[in-house]
Amino acid sequence: AIWLLPTDSVYGSWPRSGEIDVMEAVGHKPGVVHSTVHTAAPDGHALRSMRFGHARTVADAHARFVTYSLVWTPDEVRCYADGECTLVCRRGEKGKRVEAGEDGPGAGGRGG
Repeated sequence: AIWLLPTDSVYGSWPRSGEIDVMEAVGHKPGVVHSTVHTAAPDGHALRSMRFGHARTVADAHARFVTYSLVWTPDEVRCYADGECTLVCRRGEKGKRVEAGEDGPGAGGRGG
């Protein structure tokens, strides 16, 4: 996994200050790579988050080097695997609400 977490959680604990998973692979889904942006739920509930995510098949990711990258502009975040866009998260878009236990740092995309 390649995660980006804030050094200073100025908006509060996870997920209020955010998390970006540039890539995350989980053992029970070989060849599937997740890219995800986590933010606080709009209702401010401490045990909920909003998630913008996408899973992409990279069939041989376990057997070769894959170049992962992130492009962050004032209006959107994009993740890439070998130059192919795996995620676009635009400012103002709504993600999927997930409950506590489904998500969180290192959850491996369990929130669906």
